[in-house]
Amino acid sequence: MVSRTTRGILVAAVLAWLPIAQLQAKELADYHIGDTVDADIVAPEKFILINEQATDTLRQREGQRLPMVARYYPGAAGEAESALRKSFINARNNFINVVETQFHKQLPDATVTDEFLQTVIDYPGLDKSFPLNLTLAGLWARGQSDEAFLNALASRVHGAMQQYILPAQVPDGWKTGAGARLVPLTNADVVPTPQLVEEKGFTVSRSNIVSFTRVRTDFRAGFDEEDHPWANYAVQFLKENCAPDLALTESVRTTRTAAIQMGDTYQAGQVVAKRGAVVNAKTLAAIQRVSELTAVKAAPAPQKPVVAAAPVAPVAPVAPVMPVSAAVVQPNNGLLWLALSAVALLAVIALVLVWRVRRRAAMSLLPVQLGLGEGVLGAPPAGTRHDFRELLAPHLARLLTNKLVRKLISQRADLMLMQQQVAKEIEDLERRLEQVHAPLQERLSAYEKRIMELEAQLAVQTEQNKELIKAKIEGVKQQMENARAKNRLKFN
Repeated sequence: MVSRTTRGILVAAVLAWLPIAQLQAKELADYHIGDTVDADIVAPEKFILINEQATDTLRQREGQRLPMVARYYPGAAGEAESALRKSFINARNNFINVVETQFHKQLPDATVTDEFLQTVIDYPGLDKSFPLNLTLAGLWARGQSDEAFLNALASRVHGAMQQYILPAQVPDGWKTGAGARLVPLTNADVVPTPQLVEEKGFTVSRSNIVSFTRVRTDFRAGFDEEDHPWANYAVQFLKENCAPDLALTESVRTTRTAAIQMGDTYQAGQVVAKRGAVVNAKTLAAIQRVSELTAVKAAPAPQKPVVAAAPVAPVAPVAPVMPVSAAVVQPNNGLLWLALSAVALLAVIALVLVWRVRRRAAMSLLPVQLGLGEGVLGAPPAGTRHDFRELLAPHLARLLTNKLVRKLISQRADLMLMQQQVAKEIEDLERRLEQVHAPLQERLSAYEKRIMELEAQLAVQTEQNKELIKAKIEGVKQQMENARAKNRLKFN
């Protein structure tokens, strides 16, 4: 049967070993979806955790709001007018050639009659797509100028081509919406880039964009009824000057929305994953980000070669800003906690041994044999007290060591907590001053006012709170010096 002493030692050992099981948190990189968080995981610094799915959704939604892109060729108007003039001149030359070769009449001839001209017009050798009439044939046969007629017809074609004309059939997926973004090109065969669209593109409202079918209809409607043959002739020179480009539209939208990000912001010191929580996809991504930031901080800084620098004028030193400490529960301290737990276990064992020795000493008053070779009826043998002291001396030393370690750990935890509180309060004060864009004098006044308030509190607080308030005062003074130093640098 197990004795009370043995049971006490076992219970003490279990209690001492529990902190080890709790503090031996697994490595951050070892977490997977479905795991349970061993201990609170805290952000070492401010970071943004990007939500890829939400970011893609937002980018697509914002991209759909951007106008679609089409290539615009302004030179199409000049090409259409030039084609019309060339066709008109060819018709004139063909008419003169038929009169001279087929009818053997030398032109120009002022005596030519309308009957003769009508005979020439009906001649099968002329291009019937050209709407030649007696008026224009008389100008050509008699050697008169047709420049006014040609200019009027070319002007109509050029004016119609000044519009933004889309093809009659646009590609599937093309939606003009409120408008379109056009990128002008000097050559219709040039393949534009998203950068060119950003640099030279311009947005045109939907009301200013017309289809090729509508342009042809409106062009014919602008002629009188007797001039419809000329309208049908000139309309064939009209063409589109805008070409929808779905691939270019997608590229521009991708470039414009690349900077859009959707995610969660974690501040320094904020709990990323609480102890006992089940790891999901979002939590796992945050833990992995904390692991990366922790690894970067833990990595040693590269040693820079010492280079002799030329002497420079002395510059007023800038006081360093007190960093905000953010404790991150890391399993890298496992060996330290293991050592401390071992010390605690030894201390418990020492206490049990002391209790057991004292219990034996109290029972030695009973009328039994001490078993030390001397004395009966509870009479302690000589030198027994001295032997007990030698036996307990190592255990008492370990006990004192354990108390010292526990006191140091407690003081370290208090200092870390105090530093966090001081840094947070200073950061809040600085943020409030930045938000209101306070000038330097107002900031210094705010710092001095805060120092006076803390000194007033210091006079009435307990010893423990005095240390915290002193730390706050030092932090505010440090921040005030930083503000002064920044102002000196600006003036320098």
